[in-house]
Amino acid sequence: MQFATPLPSLPSVHDRDSALEKAATDTYDVAVVGGGITGAGILLEAAARGLSAVLLEKRDFASGTSGRSSRLIHGGLRYLESLDFGVVAESLRERRRLLAMAPHLVWAAPFVIPFFKGSYFSRRKTLVEAGLVFYDALASSLTVMRHRRGTRTELAELIPGIDPSLYDEGVIYWDAIHDDVRTCLAVLKTASAHGALPLNYCEVVDVEPAARGVQISVIDRADGLPFHVRARAVVNATGAAAGVVAARLGLGVRLELVPARGAHLVVRKSAYSGRAAVLLPVESDKRFVFVIPNDTGVLVGTTDTPHDGSLDEPMPQTSDLRYIADAFSSWAEAPLGKNDVTGAFAGLRPLVTSDHSSQRTSEISRKHVILAGARRSVTVTGGKYTAFRSMAEEAVDLVSEVVLEEARVPSPTRRLSLAGSCSFEWFARAARELCPGLPVRHLRILWRRYGADGLRVLRYQSELSGGVVPDNTSPGCIEGQVAYAVRHEAALGLEDVMLRRLRLGTDDIETASRLAGTAEEIMRAELSRKRGSAAMERQKSQFFKGIEARRAAVAEAIK
Repeated sequence: MQFATPLPSLPSVHDRDSALEKAATDTYDVAVVGGGITGAGILLEAAARGLSAVLLEKRDFASGTSGRSSRLIHGGLRYLESLDFGVVAESLRERRRLLAMAPHLVWAAPFVIPFFKGSYFSRRKTLVEAGLVFYDALASSLTVMRHRRGTRTELAELIPGIDPSLYDEGVIYWDAIHDDVRTCLAVLKTASAHGALPLNYCEVVDVEPAARGVQISVIDRADGLPFHVRARAVVNATGAAAGVVAARLGLGVRLELVPARGAHLVVRKSAYSGRAAVLLPVESDKRFVFVIPNDTGVLVGTTDTPHDGSLDEPMPQTSDLRYIADAFSSWAEAPLGKNDVTGAFAGLRPLVTSDHSSQRTSEISRKHVILAGARRSVTVTGGKYTAFRSMAEEAVDLVSEVVLEEARVPSPTRRLSLAGSCSFEWFARAARELCPGLPVRHLRILWRRYGADGLRVLRYQSELSGGVVPDNTSPGCIEGQVAYAVRHEAALGLEDVMLRRLRLGTDDIETASRLAGTAEEIMRAELSRKRGSAAMERQKSQFFKGIEARRAAVAEAIK
């Protein structure tokens, strides 16, 4: 394993001026448009191969689909039913790699499929078990345990809160979970350690042919100033907006993209205190929803609904949240109440199809598409979060051979550790030297969020408040986490911190509202006399508007 040392950072408000100057004066081999996981993966792949690379994201990193997923690193068990064997096999290979690349961010967890009496799962029991046999075979590794049968007694201990009188038995299989935003940020930091330049709030407005490459017109959305970037190749990795962006920039590719909205509820552990994730069938449309416990709450979702609204800021609809709540309540010992729900969010899956009018979004393949186009461009969209690294490898191969007309080199990212990678034992020893007596639960949350960089968070917490202050925002380091987000993760406003770096705006609406003032005070001190203070003012109103919209949707859906 290779380790990215010293711990890298993203260009912060303190060095944004010099980063923008570098972007405007250097000439790059590859310019990536889009700062979600697909763009981040391509940036890392290019930089690790020795190509000079810059990334331009018009909003914040992971502000789209990559920060609004079900937070799974998985093969996609349900895709076996649609015979998408290639998608499943690729994802399982990448799951194995990610468990090794980022043990602090990606961890294996048990998943339970109860055979509820008379349910879709129960009627297809043989097919479910056959699918799991195939799933294990495709994984071809003992990175995670293989599936097995579970009795009612055993399952009741794993999934308390789900009514055991409704099932007799079930199966237990293993997949992996993660925090999607933090994984994306770790990939960007690792790319930065290899010499790449990731920039948020830089919107690409035009791409024009130029000598030996292209000239990219960019607007710095932090202060409204325009500048240009020169590159030999440009990669469009803008997710659900890839078709719109390709058309606007004249990249010469036509895509039939169907954005599918996936909504989620976040509920308290008192509503579901299980140690395992559980799949709950929805009889009306032969789908299922996941119930996924994490360190601070429980994620329940998702929907698969055609979306015709904003691609930048999709909001969970009342019907989406009611669907999820009804699915949970159908099999739970107690129906989901409004006091059980702490948050909600929605993201868009970029689904590529040749005939979207004849298919439900749930029936469209999750295969990715990579196309060479005009103006020395490559467009990448579709696919699953889990397979971001292999998609990036394929995309940079195409860039090298077709656009740059150079021989491709073997991918170095297959065995590359992500920034912050360390063992929990090492982190716990180092953290307790800084903060003796810190509870194991807080240590584990810090490690899973930041890896080795959790030590920086603890130092900043001590600097700003004199130590770790327990509160409802586990691990209780609100000041240190906000300072870290500004100093090392390019956060410029409340949305960047509260929605993405800390996840409070989506996962715990009331706590986010309560702590917004504290976060704002710290950010004002960090941004004082620095570029980015205007962006913070704009984000403040957007943050509270989003909080109210999510609060209203939850209140309407959960009576």
